[in-house]
Amino acid sequence: MKTQTKADLIQAAATMNKYHRRMQLTLAPLEADMNFALDHLRSDQKYQQFWRRTLIRCLLAYTEALLWNLKHGIPTIASISGIELSSRELEIIEEKRAIEVKGQIEFRPNFPKFRDNLKQTFSLFGRVHGTNFNVNCTLDFDALCETYGLRSRLMHPKEPMDPDVSDLNMAASQAGIKWLSSESHRLIDECLQSFPNITKSK
Repeated sequence: MKTQTKADLIQAAATMNKYHRRMQLTLAPLEADMNFALDHLRSDQKYQQFWRRTLIRCLLAYTEALLWNLKHGIPTIASISGIELSSRELEIIEEKRAIEVKGQIEFRPNFPKFRDNLKQTFSLFGRVHGTNFNVNCTLDFDALCETYGLRSRLMHPKEPMDPDVSDLNMAASQAGIKWLSSESHRLIDECLQSFPNITKSK
């Protein structure tokens, strides 16, 4: 592999920083929405169910945006860092699986479970930045997964009690928010610290 010039490194850093900045601009208003809903949940006792549903929906929107941005940034960062992605890793990113049908390769949708999807996405994002990122699978992570499980019921309610958010649901969502904020910031920090080393080594 050819040695990168100083100009190459500057361009690589600029491209990576531009991507991270774009992701930050996308996530910032969604994070603000969560904080706004959380503040009102604490102060507005009259409309508790409304603010509970709103907080969880904001959390789900933030989570979806975060995972989408991480996944779509992986190939771009990999092309800069020179890390080759396997066919299995590409399937995770594109959420498609290649299968053979009558001698022809077809791509079918492949949506992993939320827990696996988050762990794999965080790990891959770290890998292309040159860091071995391991997700902290704590009880708060379990709480986030549990909250994500409310997605169908709250977004597509079919029964009278489907929109109801219990005290246990609320406690889990707040623990999940805390975990996601901490882990996503830890991921980004590790990536930004590690990436200059991977480009300098080329």
